[in-house]
Amino acid sequence: MAKDPLAEAGIYFDELNKLRVLEPYVGQKTSELKEECKEFVDKIGQFQKIVGGLIELVDELAKEAETEKMKAIGARNLLKSVAKQREAQQQQLQALIAEKKMQLERYRIEYEALSKTWYYHSPWVIQSQVVSDRAYFNTRCEHGRREMKVCDPSACPFVRVILTSENYSAAPPFF
Repeated sequence: MAKDPLAEAGIYFDELNKLRVLEPYVGQKTSELKEECKEFVDKIGQFQKIVGGLIELVDELAKEAETEKMKAIGARNLLKSVAKQREAQQQQLQALIAEKKMQLERYRIEYEALSKTWYYHSPWVIQSQVVSDRAYFNTRCEHGRREMKVCDPSACPFVRVILTSENYSAAPPFF
């Protein structure tokens, strides 16, 4: 077979009888490669769109996770703060209770001291003792005289002292 002189020069005819510089086989493969490249580029574009959407979705989820994380940290800090406030309030209340107990003790001691002072410095001092069915009252008037009075407790359920002496000018404050 003789070689085609045009083929030796690198000129070929295709199926439409158009003049080509490439062999028809190479031209066909080049066209197929061009189509495959176009399909590949289209698929890469679609892949980039999908990946871009995925990246946006992951970024949104990361932002939401960060927001929730900050909320959780804030809630934890608030809880710690509330716990510390309650602890401080409890300590304040305990200190207040201790202070009030001390104040109560001071008032009790002051009351006892004033009661003793009144008892020893009052013009009326009355001591009573119930023996069997009679109440005996040891009294001391404002002039210092001591007297023993007897009263029947059944006559008065609270055992009142009946003062009969003309030397007594006023009743004691607890009557």
